[in-house]
Amino acid sequence: MESAWKKGIVVVTSAGNDGAARMTMPAANPYVLAVGAADPNGTDTRTDDTIATFSNRGTVLRHPDLVAAGRSLVSLRVPGSYIDTQYPTARVGDKLFRGSGTSQAAAVVSGSVALLLQQRPGLTPDQVKQLLMKAADPLAKPDPIGSGAGQLDIAEASTLIAPLNATQVWAPATGLGSLEASRGTSHVADSVSGVELTGERDIFGMPWVPLTWTTAARNGKAWTGGAWNGSVWSGQGFTGTSWASSSWALVTWTGRSWAGRSWAGDTWAGRSWAGGTWTGRSWAGGTWAGRSWAGRSWA
Repeated sequence: MESAWKKGIVVVTSAGNDGAARMTMPAANPYVLAVGAADPNGTDTRTDDTIATFSNRGTVLRHPDLVAAGRSLVSLRVPGSYIDTQYPTARVGDKLFRGSGTSQAAAVVSGSVALLLQQRPGLTPDQVKQLLMKAADPLAKPDPIGSGAGQLDIAEASTLIAPLNATQVWAPATGLGSLEASRGTSHVADSVSGVELTGERDIFGMPWVPLTWTTAARNGKAWTGGAWNGSVWSGQGFTGTSWASSSWALVTWTGRSWAGRSWAGDTWAGRSWAGGTWTGRSWAGGTWAGRSWAGRSWA
């Protein structure tokens, strides 16, 4: 994340949802833009907004840079997903879903960053971060640490002059730490076997060698075509009508998960994503749900 930031990419990350005095990775990195969640408390004004109880507060040394609305936001629903099946009362009609989390807040900030860069494409990541923090609105009942600079105000940020001296000078990360240590107490578990992903290995079960990956990331070579850390994720490029020549899965997601179960082939969770379909709707050959995403349109 730090390498991406230094190469000119604004990285927006969520602070975490444990309500803890710490920051999750990669928000713990001081270079990136770490976002906490504000709770609007059911109103459309900011006078009663507070920090959401689940939002990580961090510490004096590292805490959210700013906060944005992150409780009970309505967004697109993913039918059949875990959260959709576990929380059916959160559905809003057939297409939308109400959710909470610092990831929701980070999405709001990401969209705002896109608008700011559309307005001024020449801004550096450090300038974007400083503009958003300078324009942020203090909460009526601020948390001295957890609220950071305050709540996102993109309208104000768009009017401010870009700071000339915005360069951050934190000690650079070495990238040589432990992958397992970075997970903290949170582990992904296989839904069928219950086996947790632990140790120095990635999601595909591939060995994690910090020095090898850090060197490749610093040189912009962590991805080799569609492969990352020795595992194929995608084809060699987007052709204009499809990804990886004809569909998403024919050459991707090869190998097995950390629990030894395959997710290559024709199916995942009983639904096809190879051969041109996903839940019965085409995304190969230029279409998705009957609408074009090739050529000039996307919707």
